Amino acid sequence: MTLNLNELSGNLTEILQNTKLLTNDFSSMASVATEIVTPFSQVKTALGEVA
Repeated sequence: MTLNLNELSGNLTEILQNTKLLTNDFSSMASVATEIVTPFSQVKTALGEVA
């Protein structure tokens, strides 16, 4: 029984770490998306000022 609990505990830890990694990936993707979008909005603003 103890072995099973240790194994379960290890699996839960692994799941938590993977979840943390996923969360980091999502926030990284969000920053990248922001970096991609920002220049476009700056161009749009600049065009608006010209027009």
